[in-house]
Amino acid sequence: MAQFDLYEYAGPNRSVAYLLDVQSDLLRDLTSRVVVPLVQLDEFGLPMKKLNPVFSIDGVDHVMATSEIAGAPGKTLGRRVGSLETRRHDIKAALDFLVDGY
Repeated sequence: MAQFDLYEYAGPNRSVAYLLDVQSDLLRDLTSRVVVPLVQLDEFGLPMKKLNPVFSIDGVDHVMATSEIAGAPGKTLGRRVGSLETRRHDIKAALDFLVDGY
């Protein structure tokens, strides 16, 4: 598990497609991970530009539902399907906006 890894979500909330791991790799030995759900754009509504970056995954747009950030036991994460490391700046900006408001 690494920061910005993307996992399939198989939980009960059908609007969530993926979980994005946003926890620092320095804390990889913890049994839990901090994750943000990614929701298909057509299920989400109008995203706030800075709070809710949009990522195209397999040709489908998904919104980072930053305000839904949560902790999850690492063993409950689904199959790793990729990484959004290349969008690090957008992800961190959304997290900063959530916490600091700018």
